[in-house]
Amino acid sequence: MFNDDIANIVGVGLLIVPAFCKYRPPPLLCYIKDCCEPYQHLFFFLCWLRFISWTRMTIQIFTIKYDAENEPYVFSRGDTITGRIILVVSAETKIKCLSIKAKGKAHVLWEEDYGLYLDETYRAKYEYFSIEQCVLQEGNGTNVLTTGRHVYPFSFQIPDEDMPSSFQGKCGQILYSLEAKLTRSMRFDTKAKTDFPFVSKADRSMIPYLMKPQHGTKDKDVMFFASGKISASIHIERQGYQQGEALKVRAIIVNNSTRPVTPKYYLYEKQCFYAQKKRKVHTHNILKEKGDRVPAGTRQTVTQVLTIPPQLPATIFNCPILKLEYRLKVILDVKLAIDPEIKLPIVVLTATQTLGQEPPPYSSFGFESQVPTASELPPPYEMFASSSNFYRKL
Repeated sequence: MFNDDIANIVGVGLLIVPAFCKYRPPPLLCYIKDCCEPYQHLFFFLCWLRFISWTRMTIQIFTIKYDAENEPYVFSRGDTITGRIILVVSAETKIKCLSIKAKGKAHVLWEEDYGLYLDETYRAKYEYFSIEQCVLQEGNGTNVLTTGRHVYPFSFQIPDEDMPSSFQGKCGQILYSLEAKLTRSMRFDTKAKTDFPFVSKADRSMIPYLMKPQHGTKDKDVMFFASGKISASIHIERQGYQQGEALKVRAIIVNNSTRPVTPKYYLYEKQCFYAQKKRKVHTHNILKEKGDRVPAGTRQTVTQVLTIPPQLPATIFNCPILKLEYRLKVILDVKLAIDPEIKLPIVVLTATQTLGQEPPPYSSFGFESQVPTASELPPPYEMFASSSNFYRKL
C-alpha cells in the first residue's frame, strides 16, 4: 500500500504525464496516443478516479457519535450536546485541520410549471445557528496521526433561543445537524454528517388563546331535490392539545331539512412554504371519523372523540419560511346537496410541554411576524387565533 507521500507523487504524475505527452510525446507514447485517441477522455477520467482513491484509501472510518442528555435522544434550546469524532486510518496521515460544526437551518424548495418551457424554481434558506470548533490544527504537534483508531471528544451548547422543532415536509425541512470536516494537503476534504432531533420548548399558556374554548357555527339552506335548513354549532374544549391527547368534539345539529345529515370529522395538516414572495401550500388529512346520522326534522347533540397521533409533529409558527398548522374540519354530509363545513384551528404541542403559570409574551412561541412584507405571509396569529370567521375562509 502506498503511503501519503507516494500517493501524492503517483497521483499527481498520472495527471501531469498524459498532459505533457500531448505536446512532446516520445515515439512510443505517440504511437499509444494515436491508437487510444478515441478513449482519451476516458483515460483521463480513470486517472482522476485513481487519484481520488489513493487520496482516500488511508481513511477507513470517519463518523460522528453523540450522547443523549434527554431521552429519547431529543434536544431542546439550551441543552448541551456531547459526543465523539471517530477516525480510523490505515497509514500514517498528516492532518491540516479537523473541525466539527453544529448548525440548525430551514430550507424550502419547489418548482412551478407555468406552461411550455416556463418552469420556475423557488427556494429559500434560513439559518438559526452555526457553531464551529477546531479539534485538531496543523502546527500544534498533534497533526500526524498514526495507524489505528482515534477518538476526539466535542461539546456544544445549543443556543437558548426560540427555534422550531425538527421537521420534514413536502417542499421543505428544518434540520439540526453535526458535521465534521477533515482537511489534508493535496486532497479533497473528507466530511461526516449526522442529524440530531430537536424539539421546541413552548407552554400552552404562552398563547392565552390556547386554553380558551373554540366554537364555530354554520347555517345552510338545502336545495336541489330537497328543502329546508340545516344549522350546526361545533364546540371544542380548547385550542391547544398535546401529542396523543384526545380531542373531544361536541356538535349541536338542527336538521330542519327533508334529508338526513351525517357529520364527518377530519383533522388535517396545512404546510405552507414561502420563497421569493411566493407561497406553496400542501394539505393532508391526518384523521377521519364518521358520526351517527341525524334524521330529517330533528335536533341532536352528538359527541365525537379524535385521538391526536403521538408522533404527529408539533405546530410550527416560529419559522419565517415554513409553517405547519392543523385544522379540525366538520362536514355535514347531505345527499344530493352542497355539504356545509366548519373549520376550527388546532395547535399541537409536544407531549413534554405542560401548563405554565403566567403566559410569556406571544413572541416566545414564534407567533409574531418575522418578515417585513405582509403580503408574503398570513396575518399574525394573534389576529385570528380566537376568531373562527377567519378559518371559515381558508
